[in-house]
Amino acid sequence: MTDITEHNGSIELWPGTHLIRGVGTRIPPSIFEERRKIAPPIRANTKKGSLLIRHTQVWHRGMPNYSGRVRHMVATMHYKYGSDLGEPLKFNKGCEAEFENSILHPNVEFTDEIIDLSPKDSFFGICKDTFFRISPEAFNFAAKLYRGTLKRKG
Repeated sequence: MTDITEHNGSIELWPGTHLIRGVGTRIPPSIFEERRKIAPPIRANTKKGSLLIRHTQVWHRGMPNYSGRVRHMVATMHYKYGSDLGEPLKFNKGCEAEFENSILHPNVEFTDEIIDLSPKDSFFGICKDTFFRISPEAFNFAAKLYRGTLKRKG
C-alpha cells in the first residue's frame, strides 16, 4: 500500500455532480466547462490505508500515474436489491473461485479475451487505446487484500 497523490494518479472528482440529471454518461465538453465555473474538480489524495466512498453518479476519472511504480486500488460497488445491475463486470478465466461463496450477487462474466478498460469515446480519453489483462494471480491478490486475508511474509 502507498499514499495516493496527484503524482501517482489520484482520482479526479467533480463535487455535487451526482445531483445533475439528464446529461447521461457521455458528457459534452461544454457541460464540463460550465460545471468547472461553478465547482471545479478536486483530486482525492489519500493516505495509505484510507477508504474513499463516493456516489456512483459523481463525475470522476482516473488520472495518469507519473511515478513509474504500480499503484494498486481495490474497488467494490453495492446496489439496492432489485436494481438493474447493467452489464456484468468482465474478469479473465481463472478468477472464478473468488466469487464461488459470495453471499452477494457478483454480476460478473469470465472470459479469455483481453479486457478493455479504456474509456471508449471518452471526452478525456486518457487511457484510450490502452488494454489490460487482469491475471488470475493479480485478481486473487487484490481479493485477498480486500478481504484482509493476505498474509505478510516474515
